[in-house]
Amino acid sequence: MAKKKEEGFNIAEFIAERGAPPAAIEWARPYGTDLRRFWNECERGEFMVSVATNLQVPFGCIVQAVTECVVSSMRSAPEELVPSELNKAIEVIERITVAGGEGSELREVLIPLGELVEKYRARNQIDHPTHRYLEAVLSVGSSYFLTSANISAAHAQLSAALQAAAHARVAVVSRENVPPAVCRYVYNQSLNEFAGRVREFIPFEGLVGGMVRTAIVYRAMRNGEEFEVDEMEC
Repeated sequence: MAKKKEEGFNIAEFIAERGAPPAAIEWARPYGTDLRRFWNECERGEFMVSVATNLQVPFGCIVQAVTECVVSSMRSAPEELVPSELNKAIEVIERITVAGGEGSELREVLIPLGELVEKYRARNQIDHPTHRYLEAVLSVGSSYFLTSANISAAHAQLSAALQAAAHARVAVVSRENVPPAVCRYVYNQSLNEFAGRVREFIPFEGLVGGMVRTAIVYRAMRNGEEFEVDEMEC
């Protein structure tokens, strides 16, 4: 007897066609077409960012979720490891994402961060906690400039921001010479925590709203029609 074809789209195939990283594709594969279960059970925030971006969830909602994850990581670090330039950049990112603003203002606060990153790299201190936090905030800020030109590159930057924020926590605990197993645990637990924060900003219902937007856009493009989709609230 022929196997009945599953209804809906296969999550792993869908994100694979849109350039998701191999690890995200493998994580999604066992879920088949069960998007609700994937979204509610996923333990990796960066995988969720990839799916949300490809399902047309408003980019501002995703940026807000990722920014909150980065901020939560920074709050857990000793104050001397978080330069004031980072907090200023976060403030601008949050304001522009929620209320709109000029890209020039964001570029102005990101330039000093880039200069600090170069200093840490010149000293071969890429695993320093501050360098990791700088990478995280720069990745979030950089995504803003990629949204209209290359959405895949934009979501790659946001995924990189979550990974950098998790690595920053590892770098903080590593200062106490903890075993490698502890570092791996801290990294995985951080990404698991970030997954929960992403769900707070983008519950499954918000993901479904993104799916509807995707279907409308694709159908209109296929039929050669003009289309306009109302912006979804975060």
